[in-house]
Amino acid sequence: MNFKSFLNILNPQPKIGALEINDLELKFCRFDGNVPFLTSLKLPAETIKDGKIVNRENFLISLIKLHQQIVSKRKKKVCAVINIPDSHIYTQVFTLPAVGNNHFEEAAKLNLQMISPIDFENAYADWQMIGKNIGPSGESEFLGAFVGKQIVDEFDAVLKEAGFVPSAIEFPGLSLARLAADFGAFEDTNSYLLLYVGGQGLSFNLIKEGSLYFNHFVSWQSVYGNERKVTFEAFKKFVVDEIKRVISFYGSRFNGQINNFILVSSGLEKEILKAVSENFSVKVQSLMLKKFKDLSIDWFPVFGSALRGVIPRSQDIIISLASVGTEQEFYWQKIIYFATVWRNVVLTLIGVILVIFTLADGFLIKTENSLNERLSTLGGEGNPLQRQQSEISELNLLKVKVENLNEKIGLVSSAYGQRLSWALFLEKIKELAGNDIILTRLFIQSPQMPVLINAKAVNEGAALEFKKKLEGDSQFEAVEMPIAKITPTAGGINFTIVFKIKVVE
Repeated sequence: MNFKSFLNILNPQPKIGALEINDLELKFCRFDGNVPFLTSLKLPAETIKDGKIVNRENFLISLIKLHQQIVSKRKKKVCAVINIPDSHIYTQVFTLPAVGNNHFEEAAKLNLQMISPIDFENAYADWQMIGKNIGPSGESEFLGAFVGKQIVDEFDAVLKEAGFVPSAIEFPGLSLARLAADFGAFEDTNSYLLLYVGGQGLSFNLIKEGSLYFNHFVSWQSVYGNERKVTFEAFKKFVVDEIKRVISFYGSRFNGQINNFILVSSGLEKEILKAVSENFSVKVQSLMLKKFKDLSIDWFPVFGSALRGVIPRSQDIIISLASVGTEQEFYWQKIIYFATVWRNVVLTLIGVILVIFTLADGFLIKTENSLNERLSTLGGEGNPLQRQQSEISELNLLKVKVENLNEKIGLVSSAYGQRLSWALFLEKIKELAGNDIILTRLFIQSPQMPVLINAKAVNEGAALEFKKKLEGDSQFEAVEMPIAKITPTAGGINFTIVFKIKVVE
């Protein structure tokens, strides 16, 4: 057993799958070991249209049905990376000069506000580093992504109601770039253009050194225009014109040329590859996987998101367009999962110990009776007194072992009671924190020592409200929120609260 496996035993993590939402269906994928579990469900017509919820009731019913296909228990939460249509996703690349690691986040958030193509107050935005030390001054490149809050909030609310807990929210461009980098069956290349022909439209993705640099989405409405049908020649011309735009963008930004074109499409595959090869001097090919060669192309986007689900949460620094409340919900779900797993472990251990104790007790009683019989039948042969003393010493030793075993069982029962109490305590703190507080650290030495909480809040009012809730609870006393520990951040404030747990005499 390696060290990583040992840590997973001590700190078990909930399994995270991936859920793709598009206008036509829902797809779910999760890795159970090295084997992918796949299931899908067709959506009723006009449930999702152009990447937005049109019929909330039908969408909720469909999600509940999919939840039943994944787990048997209705109340069991399903953690997943949510892959939403990129029809309303906007991406921008920006550059930052060389700064300390502690200042990257602040500088990146400021740049996101400046370059946002939509109203930043009504958007969810995130970023990830895609290039470091790219210039003579050590600049770094970042990819920023933006989406309207209303779109994500509507998805998030229905997902939670149906029993899904989003761990991150991304889009096909990110998941396909990850899939191509991890499992793509092609020679390593610095940059390539990946075209995804999906149910929503055409997604042009510029990928450089394994990272998504540019995402350009064109809806089918833009392709068809006012026509009910479109000829292949018109479609081909449209694709060629859009590729020219992307190549022009690449040439102006990187002073280079794209030499590779990769297609992800379940229809017109040969025709599109032929049209591209006839109009551009690039190597054209469909995205093939080194592993899972029998996987249908329709599953590629959600499969790429499922790869993100197996990344340890501490190492996942990829763009997520989830709200702060969504991230906090997943954080608490991890705590509840941890407490539940260890509760079951302790119960199992107690059961095993009780069985062992019962068997040992029966064996010792039988041994004691046998010894008593032997003592009562001892005659004058040999040295009866010496035999009697030896058997009495053996009996006393067995009694001592029984007492030690009873003492250990008592300690295990006491430890189990304390673990359940801490699980209830964590649930209580979560309830008082609500949706406006994000707990970043909870430090507990013992029930007699002060408890320290480091947290984030959208404003000082939310932090004070949390303090008042703690003061108003009969379980806590001496609640303090040091003013010196309140520090402003880009998204609100950081603060510290210290309190004591009332000990019932």
